[in-house]
Amino acid sequence: GYATGGAIAGVPLSAKFGLNQGFDVYEAPLRKAQKVNGKALEFLDDHPDEPVFLFVHYWEAHWPYDPPAPYDSMYRDDPLELTGSFNEIVDLRKALRRKDADAELRSKGTKGLYAGGVTYTDSLIEPLLDGMRDRGILDEALLVVTSDHGESTDLHWDYWTHGPSVYEETMRVPLLVRLPGGAHAGTVIEQPVSLVELFPTILEM
Repeated sequence: GYATGGAIAGVPLSAKFGLNQGFDVYEAPLRKAQKVNGKALEFLDDHPDEPVFLFVHYWEAHWPYDPPAPYDSMYRDDPLELTGSFNEIVDLRKALRRKDADAELRSKGTKGLYAGGVTYTDSLIEPLLDGMRDRGILDEALLVVTSDHGESTDLHWDYWTHGPSVYEETMRVPLLVRLPGGAHAGTVIEQPVSLVELFPTILEM
């Protein structure tokens, strides 16, 4: 009974990989957040009187780490000219393994770009929520915000990647749930065993 929509930024979630199964509308890859928000709100406008499930995916926290000003310098105090490109990150991995003299400084600057991208992504969610509020549906919505993974940065042997290891930096990601009407706001559930166990707990509150 739900209209199902997806507004997807990243190429890895494209329909060619079969991730569009079960969706009435699946727009991917849109790449930029402004397009993602636009398509998400367009989907809501197309289904004003139906219950909806909407999957919204952003890419701005992913490489290339090139957030716009002021996010590009928000967490940096280094003098380096970094682009945050994939090739630059690959070269940084090699420099860290070789223990090059400038590798630590380059990695610190790249961390600043990464953190800026995360904060920038936070800011991009606000226009979507404003759009839902303007349409009178925000208060009755169940909102879930999460991520697929973190980044190892330079903390372990798997420099600036994700996947080869299961360190906390890669595995421990946010899971924020806002119940309709903001019920039970501020509740913290530490270390849920699984989503299967977590969501019945939340919905029974």
